[in-house]
This record gives sequence, structure tokens and C-alpha cells, in this order.
Amino acid sequence: MANLIPESQRGYLKSIIDDIHDTFARDIVVYKDAKRVVISTDPNYNYLYNNVSGEFGTSVENQPQSQTFKARILYEDKQREKNFDGEANSQINVERPIGQVRLKINETGYLYLKNVKRVELDGRKFIIDGDERPHGLFGAEYYTFYLRPIE
Repeated sequence: MANLIPESQRGYLKSIIDDIHDTFARDIVVYKDAKRVVISTDPNYNYLYNNVSGEFGTSVENQPQSQTFKARILYEDKQREKNFDGEANSQINVERPIGQVRLKINETGYLYLKNVKRVELDGRKFIIDGDERPHGLFGAEYYTFYLRPIE
């Protein structure tokens, strides 16, 4: 199968899209569930088998997990309007929740973001609303998420 765009130009076009992303991207903080760490104070106590030779002296510590990524953010301002499917004669009405945010992130951010609890933007907390959508010029290079505010 013939390629209309040679590999050298593909790399150049991809670098342009990456530059656009870097120019308009802002920092977001993504939180995962806290990591539970069990701290045992008695070396003779076996936590798995409830060994009675030792004394139960463990404590559980929750370590928060978060990471910062660059993402392009769009605050939806058309919450009151009804959006229709692009096909002619479509009868599907789609309503967006008030305060919905569209987020575009690169692949490394996507791998971290796909199983998260919440995302923080501009001091507000959001949860992921729906499935992600991959897109790019020559493959899945960026992913779009829709977020719904928690408050």
C-alpha cells in the first residue's frame, strides 16, 4: 500500500503537533488511590497467618499518590444548549453536565490517568466522566477525557 506522506514528513508533522501541545498545555495534578503501607513493630508477628507467637503491633499508613502532567484544558461554556449527533435525521439529544471540562493529554499522562480517582485543575477537583477518546495524525498520540466537577 502506498503512503501519501513519507516518513520524514510524518516526523516533522508530529513534531509540529507536539509543539502546539507544549505551547497551550498547563499543569494538572492527578491523584490515585492512596498506597497502603503496613508497618509492623514486632518481627515475630506474621500478619498473613495471624501468628500468635508475636504481638499485634502493626499500624497502617496511607501514602497519597499524585503526579503532575501537562494537558490542554477547555472549559465547556455551552452547558445549557443541547448537542446533537452529527448525522442527518439524528434523534439523539446529548446534554452535558454543568461545569464539564475537556482535557487533552499525551500518552504518558493517559497511562497514568486512565485509572485515577480524581483530577485537580485550577484548585477545583474533578472526576472522569465517560471513556477516553484517542486521536492523532498517524496514530493514538493524544487522548481526550471529559471531566465532571465533584462539588
